[in-house]
Amino acid sequence: MAVEQTWNLSQTPYMTDPDPDSALWLGIWLATIALLGIPLNLFVIIGTLTSKLVQKNSTDFFLANLACADTVCLLSGALHLYYVLFHDESVCQISGFSLYVSAVTSIMLPVFIAISRCVYIADERSRLISALRPLFCKTGIAMMNVFIWLSQMSYAIPLLIFDKFGFDPIGTCGVSKMPPIFGLFYFFIVPLSLATLWYFYRKLEFIVKQISLELSKEVEDEVKNFDRLVPISAGVSGLHYKRLRACVVKNLPIRNKKS
Repeated sequence: MAVEQTWNLSQTPYMTDPDPDSALWLGIWLATIALLGIPLNLFVIIGTLTSKLVQKNSTDFFLANLACADTVCLLSGALHLYYVLFHDESVCQISGFSLYVSAVTSIMLPVFIAISRCVYIADERSRLISALRPLFCKTGIAMMNVFIWLSQMSYAIPLLIFDKFGFDPIGTCGVSKMPPIFGLFYFFIVPLSLATLWYFYRKLEFIVKQISLELSKEVEDEVKNFDRLVPISAGVSGLHYKRLRACVVKNLPIRNKKS
């Protein structure tokens, strides 16, 4: 009898879902999110590739790459519904592989977006910014986008070769059993990416506030000069006076920090 029980357990497929009803509703929910999110991401990708105004700023290609990663991630989630309905193990493996590659890519790309914004806005006197600035040319940004995808694929391909992708213990298509050495990668890369993202956005916030204070002081000085030159008592109506002041502020040149 023990032999029969062991034989039955060996014949039980690992991919069987213990709660098929919940899996079905999860698949429907993920497919619904994909139907809503994929068109928006495709709009961002097409807009970035076709708009000449956007193409002038090379950092926007990070946004297009992020939209591409989100699209792959949403498609991977939608494939869960296909697996629940048709129990195709190969589809579940493809879904798990693409999900792990695109999800980590989506986590890393905002870090590069934050760094690129700091590079273009920050003062060149910063040593960190001066060191990073040469990397964020058009060629460098293209190479970084390719590197992010290749690095994630080089990490996930060994898991695919050793047949680690499939139906995971939490009931979704992912990694059926994560080797400890590979688990360390996610343990370090995810918190490190979030910490780097927080640091550069805090730095960006400080830079924006500093520039705003400098501009506010310059605008205040120019408006005072304008008030002395064109007082309302000189025959200028209140409406024209406000328009002239707005023109002064609008056409005010930004102070050169090198001077």
